[in-house]
Amino acid sequence: RAGSEDALPPLLAACERVLALAPEDAETLRAKLTCLVELGRYGEAEPLLEQASKIQQRTLGHDHPHTVASLSNLATVYEAMGQSERAKAMQSLVAQMKRTWEEKQRKRK
Repeated sequence: RAGSEDALPPLLAACERVLALAPEDAETLRAKLTCLVELGRYGEAEPLLEQASKIQQRTLGHDHPHTVASLSNLATVYEAMGQSERAKAMQSLVAQMKRTWEEKQRKRK
């Protein structure tokens, strides 16, 4: 998804280096996910996104914006993989989680 074909070889090389790393921390995992999605390797990105969202749910909370963003990204991956129904269900969940978060924030004020 790079801007031009000239940008693809450096992107590919950089992504291959990142993908060789062990996902020891959130930043490495995030970088791997970005590369997999940019390279269209959605099947590989899916389990990592699921893992990331579970970690975020456990550490940040079910409706935290970072958790919601991960699930939204997962819905995008489902759509790219041709799993429209699964993507729609995830987007519905994401919308509900956003509403819950916003409601909690309003109550704190």
